[in-house]
Parts: sequence; structure tokens; C-alpha cells
Amino acid sequence: MKHIESHIKEFLAKYNSTGKPLFVGVSGGADSMALLTALHNLQLHPTVLHVNFHLRGEESNEDQHFVETFCKEHGIACRIHECNTTEYATQNGVSIEMAARELRYAWFAKECGKNAMLLIAHNADDLAETLLLNQIRGTGILGLCGIREKSGNILRPLLQFTHNELLEYLNQNGISHREDSTNTQNIAKRNTLRNSVFPILKELNPSVTQTFCRNATRMQGIEAIYRAAIQKSAGEILVQQGNGITKIEIKRLMSEASPITVAYEILAPLGFNEEQICAFMELSNSTNPGKHLTSPEYKILFERNGVYITENNTTKSEEIFINSEEELQHSYSTAIGTLEFQIHNDTISTKEIIKEPTYAYFDLDKVEFPLKIRNIQSGDRMKPFGMRGCSKLVSDILNDAKINSYEREKIPLLCDSNGIMWIIGLRACEELRVTTQTQRVLIVKTLCP
Repeated sequence: MKHIESHIKEFLAKYNSTGKPLFVGVSGGADSMALLTALHNLQLHPTVLHVNFHLRGEESNEDQHFVETFCKEHGIACRIHECNTTEYATQNGVSIEMAARELRYAWFAKECGKNAMLLIAHNADDLAETLLLNQIRGTGILGLCGIREKSGNILRPLLQFTHNELLEYLNQNGISHREDSTNTQNIAKRNTLRNSVFPILKELNPSVTQTFCRNATRMQGIEAIYRAAIQKSAGEILVQQGNGITKIEIKRLMSEASPITVAYEILAPLGFNEEQICAFMELSNSTNPGKHLTSPEYKILFERNGVYITENNTTKSEEIFINSEEELQHSYSTAIGTLEFQIHNDTISTKEIIKEPTYAYFDLDKVEFPLKIRNIQSGDRMKPFGMRGCSKLVSDILNDAKINSYEREKIPLLCDSNGIMWIIGLRACEELRVTTQTQRVLIVKTLCP
């Protein structure tokens, strides 16, 4: 079956035209031995990577010895990696199958680096089994595409050949291989499909494997069109606001043929699960200011003027203490800029006061040290400048100023021992206002970052 070799030659001309070094994962089984044999016959000089998972006792060691011996006899470079798969699975809370996969690909990546290509011997049967497994577990369009020929620097040149075709190729070349005794045991789901389900499917359709492979090829084309459409829509739905804030144009989203599908493709990569995305759709259909949804890294905030995505930064800034007038000589960094202090040892006229939100003026002789720069806390109250009556909740002051919740998290407070002096950049307090009796003025300025 020389067509396997000619196919691999054409495949590598397509995906490795620059001639990067080749590595090949070899377990000793029929599929990987067929791939290694073809590469060797084509004189492509691959480096073999073999992992001994130590899962089948002496049988695992015999697999390793078989691969090492074959490579030595044929002058092929070979690297071996041994690992305790059971221990890894226990420590990481994953199945043995998943542990083996993670260990294998982590080592492969380390050995190959970024400047080489790794060949894996997945075949048509593997592709068909993967498609069915994905549908059993539940999948989106990506899962219906099955296994791809190329994923990063990983190449799979045998996806159009069945396991039986690869066995025939080995027989024609007089090459032996190892049989994994656990393949006949229905322990893993894939083995159950291979041993019990696919024989039944082949009774219904003898070409079921080829049918699955054709379907996967079609779905990969459809997925490419779908992905391009999603990317175009996302570019119109997500509007960058700066400072890590993105506005979701809800009306534009709702104009899609399937808004929830587009919402899923936009929000799932940000860590939002299916239940949260359904909740997002419900909240988006009505006015819900103050509501929010959180993923490990992001927040969706529903505000009066729109819906926004921002980073889910729950880390609060450390409190900063200023213990004396002498320490006012320093500048202090906050989330919204740097605070600088200046003492004016005289009265100050109304004309001299800069009426900008980045400036605040206080009667220094009424200020009680230490000063503190801190985050807003629930229940914070102050009497804003110009308010002669009762104090007011800081949250209400921010509501009146139409400050969105994603902006509030960044706003710091300047306080003295008696309370809040300044919602920095917004409102100063009434109690420390500068009057005609003021002898010393504390001027505080915020410099933008």
C-alpha cells in the first residue's frame, strides 16, 4: 500500500513545507508503527517519542523495549519518558485516561519545542469514535468536527486510513507491533464504543467509519464559515470603551438569527457557563440596573445606560495611611491616579480655587490625622460639599452622579479620623470646607495615570 507513503509525502509538503524537524509519538501499537515505518521508508528521519505510563506492569516495559529495539535496529533517534500515571491521576483528580493524555502531551510539547512538528498516528476509526463520543457527552459545532489534521504543531497524517488498512500496510512491510491487552476490555468509554457499539453500527452501515469521516470534513468547512460569521458579528456587538471595559450592544445582538448562539460564542470563552448565558439573555430583555453575572475572570454588569463586560478584579487596593503633615510631602498612587498634597499657609480666595474634579480644598486645621486612602465600603456616608443637612450614603451620591458599578470599584476615598473627606475625583465633604476663617488650606490634586 504505497499510497500511504505517497499520502504522507503530500501531507507534509502541505503542512511542513519549510522542513521543520519531525517528531513522532510511538506507542508500539499498529497505528504508530505504521506511521513510523512510512516515515522511515520515506527517509524523513523522525525522532521517536515513547511514553511508558507504567499502567500494565511488565507489559508496559515490554512496549518500551520493543520501541527502543526497533529504533536501534533501524538507526532512528528515540527518546523515552517514564511517569507514574496513577499517582498523577490521584493528585489531580482526573481519570487514568485523562492523566495519560495530559502527561503525554506535556512531555511531547517539552521535547518538540516550538520549532518542530509532532506527528500522531490517529486514524479514521479514532476520528469516528471521537465524533460519537462528543455527541454522547454533548457538544457544539466544534465537537462535530472531530479530530483535525493539524492543531498547532501537531500533525495527523493518517486520518483517512482505517486501523485495518494500517495493519495491512505493516504486514506488507513485514513489521511487527505490540497489542495493548486493555483494548479488549470495556473499561474506557472509547473501548466500549470500539468493541460493542461500532460492530452494531457497521451492521447497519458497513461504511459507517467513512461516513463519519466525510461528515467531519463537511462540518469542518461549515465550522469555518460559522466562525467567520461569529467573528464579524462579535466585532459589531462588542464595543471597546477603554480601561478594560467592553459594551455589549444588546439591540445588535438581538438582531441575530440566533441571539443565544452568538451570545454563547462570545461569552463562553470568557468563562461564563450555559446557565449564566441563559440568565444573561433573560436579563438583557428587560431593564435590570445593578444586576451582574460573574465568571472567574470577568463580570457582566447591567447598568442604566447599557450592558458591560469588565475584568472580575475582586482584589482590593491596600489601604494607605498618612500619619502626619510631614508625610503630605509624598505622592500616593491610587487606582484612578496619583494623589499629590500641597499646604497653602494663608487664606485663599474663591478665584484661586480650581473648580475641577481633580482638585479638592480643605481647611487643614480641621483635618484629624492620620489620613487614609481606601476603597469604598458598604454603608459609607458623608455630607457632600454644599449640603447643610444630614449625611448621605456614598452609594446614593454615586447613583446621583450616574457612576456605573464598574467605575465605582476603582474610585478610592480620602478619609481623616472623623470620616470621609473626598470621594476622589467626585465630591468633597462639607465639614472641612474652606471658609473666610480658614488659615491653612490643604490642596489635594489627582494626576491621571
